Amino acid sequence: MHQTGADADAAPAKRTMVFVHGAGHGAWCWYQVVTLMQAAGFNAVTLDLTSGGVDKTAADNVKTISQYAKPLTDFLSDQSASDPKVVLVGHSLGGVLVSYAMEAHPDKVDKAIFLSAIMPQDGETPLDVIGSHFATLLQLGVFKPQQSAGSSSPTSVAINLTIAPSWFYNQSPAEQINLALSVLGDTPYSVFEEVMTLTPKRYGSINRYYILCGLDKMIPFDVQVKGIVLIKW
Repeated sequence: MHQTGADADAAPAKRTMVFVHGAGHGAWCWYQVVTLMQAAGFNAVTLDLTSGGVDKTAADNVKTISQYAKPLTDFLSDQSASDPKVVLVGHSLGGVLVSYAMEAHPDKVDKAIFLSAIMPQDGETPLDVIGSHFATLLQLGVFKPQQSAGSSSPTSVAINLTIAPSWFYNQSPAEQINLALSVLGDTPYSVFEEVMTLTPKRYGSINRYYILCGLDKMIPFDVQVKGIVLIKW
C-alpha cells in the first residue's frame, strides 16, 4: 500500500477510474467526484451494481456477490488487453466488490483504492470485518432487515430514511441529503454473509491504498484500521 514511481509519472488522461458505490446507493452518489476527476483529466466511470441505483433487479433476488458485482466484472471483461489497466475505487460495502473484482480480473486492474471501505481477508465475510457494529446498526434501526415471501431469514436490508442523515450524511450539505433520500434503495443481505476467496497470486498481486475517514459512522475508524492491520499480503 504505497506509491511507486510509475504512479507519479503516469499521465492522468490515460487512467480510467471506476467508482463503486456502497450499500443502498448507486452510481449517482459519485456525481460530484466524477465531475472533479474528469476536469482533472481522468476518465471516470460509475456503475450501478445489480439492484443498485437505476438497476431494476430486486435486492431480495440477488443471492451472491458474483451476481451483485456483475456490472463491475462485465465492465472489466470488456476491457481489451491493449487497454490501460483501470483503477478501482470502492466506498464502504463497495470495498467488497472491488476485492471480488481484483480476484476475478487481476490482469485488468492497476491498483485499488479503498475509501473508508470494507477490505476483507481471504476466508472472511463482510460481516466478519464489520463485527459487532453491524448488530448495532440493526438494533438502532439504521438498517432494517427485509424478508421476501417464503423466506425465514433476511434477504435484503433497507436504509431507515428517517435517521439516515445523521448516520450516512453527517458531513453533507442539505441539498445532497435530499438527493440521496429520494433515490436510496435496498441491499442484498447475502452479500454481507458470503465468504470471500482471495488469493495472493491474483488479489494480492495488486497494490492497494486505503483512505481513512475519521468521522465515518457506518464504517467506524477502528473497523477501518483493523482491516489494514490484518492484511496478510
